[in-house]
Amino acid sequence: MSASVRGLLPGPLVSSRWLQDNLDGVIVADVRWYLDGRSGRAAYESGHIPGAVPQPV
Repeated sequence: MSASVRGLLPGPLVSSRWLQDNLDGVIVADVRWYLDGRSGRAAYESGHIPGAVPQPV
């Protein structure tokens, strides 16, 4: 990957402002998973970023 392209890519975590400004060019995956047995799918269904795709079941 060239240095010019590398400089344009965000890190793995971005600000809410960056996400709001770039939602049309990214895919947001909701990958909640809990060690205490709660359902990540149920958490996704109760609320998530508009357009986010759920984790596979």
